[in-house]
Amino acid sequence: VDNPKHVQESAMVKSVINSLRTGPAQSNAPASQNQVNSAISSYFCFDFVYPISVLYNDGTVQSLADDNEFAQAIVDQTNSHFIIDFVYPFDITQNGTVTTINNENDFNIAVDSCFTLSNFSLSQMTCFDFVYPVSVEMSDGSVATVNNDQEFENLFVQASMVGPVDMVYPFDVTQNGTTQTISNAVEFRILMDSCYGNVVYCSMLPPSDIFSSCFDIVYPVTLVYNDGTTLVVNSNSEYDTALFDATANHYVVDFQYDIEMSVNTTGTVITIHNIGEFYSQIDYCVSGGYIGSGAFYSSLPLSSDFANCFDIDYPVTLLFSDGSTQSVANDAEYDQYIQSSTMNLYVADFVYSVTVTQNGNTVTFNNRGDFDNMLANCSNGVNPGLVLPNSSEFPCFNINYPVTLVYSDGSTLSVSSNTDYDQHLYGAQNIAAVDFQYPVTIAQNGTTITINSRADFDSYVSGCN
Repeated sequence: VDNPKHVQESAMVKSVINSLRTGPAQSNAPASQNQVNSAISSYFCFDFVYPISVLYNDGTVQSLADDNEFAQAIVDQTNSHFIIDFVYPFDITQNGTVTTINNENDFNIAVDSCFTLSNFSLSQMTCFDFVYPVSVEMSDGSVATVNNDQEFENLFVQASMVGPVDMVYPFDVTQNGTTQTISNAVEFRILMDSCYGNVVYCSMLPPSDIFSSCFDIVYPVTLVYNDGTTLVVNSNSEYDTALFDATANHYVVDFQYDIEMSVNTTGTVITIHNIGEFYSQIDYCVSGGYIGSGAFYSSLPLSSDFANCFDIDYPVTLLFSDGSTQSVANDAEYDQYIQSSTMNLYVADFVYSVTVTQNGNTVTFNNRGDFDNMLANCSNGVNPGLVLPNSSEFPCFNINYPVTLVYSDGSTLSVSSNTDYDQHLYGAQNIAAVDFQYPVTIAQNGTTITINSRADFDSYVSGCN
C-alpha cells in the first residue's frame, strides 16, 4: 500500500521498530509481545515518558500508555498497517534527566548513546564479517577507517585513552552468505547479540568461553548484580545463562569473594580475592601464559608485567601460601621467588603496606585490590593518579547524587550513592573512572558547593586530609 502523500516516513525509526519486531537475521519468526517488551527495556538505555504516539503508514495515529502497549503495537503490525515514525515531540528520561525528542535526528542521537563499542571486542563478533573498509568513531571525536579485522582489533588494544565509541553508519556485513546493511546502533546491537543467541550482553564479567581453555571456576559461586541482589550458580552453563539473561537494568557486576579457580594443566587451585585478581588470571590466560610446559603458580605477576609503569620500592615482604614470609630487595630477587613457586608453596601476596614509584610520585598500596587495579590500569594506559578517589578519601563532604562517572574509554555511568560510586570506580574489563560529567555538587558543613572540574574536586579531597 502506498503511503499517503501527507505522511512522512522515517527510515531510521521504521528500521528500529522492525529490528525490535523481527530480531536477528537467524530468527525465522516474529518476536512475541514479551520478547519485544524485553527488547525495549534492553536496547534502549532510556525510558519513554508515556503516553507517546506513533504514526502509521496510512496516516493514523495511536497513543501508547506504557512499554506493554508499545510492544503490542509493534507485534500487531501487518504488511498494510505498520509504524513509520513517532509523533513529535515526546520526552525520554535517562539517569533522572528528562530530554525532549523533537525529531528523528534527536531520537537517532539518543539511540546511538546507548551503544558503545568499548564494551566489545572483535572476538565477540563471531557470527558475521564486516565488509571493509568501515569507519569507527573514536572517543576524542575523530574517525578511524579500518580495512581488515586486524586493524579493527588494534583500535581496542592501543595503549591510549582514546578508544572506539561507535560505528559510522551505515555499513555492510555478511552473515550466513547474505550481505545486509546496518543503519543504526540498535540494528548493530541486535546483530551483535545474535552471535549469542538473541541476547543483550550487559554483564561486567566475561562468559566462560573466554577462560575455559585455561582454568575452571570451582562451583558453586555467588554472582552479584548491579542492584545488590545475588545468585548462586553451580556450573559454567548456569554462570553463562546468568550473564546473558542480564538486561540493561539488571546485570552481573562481580562475584562474592573469595572464589577458587582450578588450572586445567595442573589441577592447581588458585584463590581469587577480588575482581582485579580474576582479570589478572584472564589476562595471563589470553596472553598464552597457561599454554605450554609450565603453569604459573604465583598469585603475583613478574616484575616485567609492571616494569614500564612503576617501580616497587624495595625491600618488600612476600607472603607465601603456607603463611611464611620472605623479604626481597630488588626485582631479581622478587622474580626468583615468583618463578620458583610450586603448586604446594607459592607466592600468594605482599605483606602490606607496599609503596611504588611512578613518574616520580610515591603510591601506597594497602591491599591486593589496590595493587591489581593499578596493574590493570597500566595495561589500559591509565595513570592511576587519574583514577577518581574512593569515597573514604573525602570524609569531610558528601557528593550530591546522582552523578555521572566518565571512564578512560569515554563511556559513562550514572551512580546514586557512595556504595554505588565505589563499586563502579572500575568498570567492565577494569576500565577506570577518571572523571565526572560536570557540574557536580557537594555538601560540606551545610553548604552546597558546585564543582566544575577535576582540579576543583581534587582540591576539596586534599582539604579533607
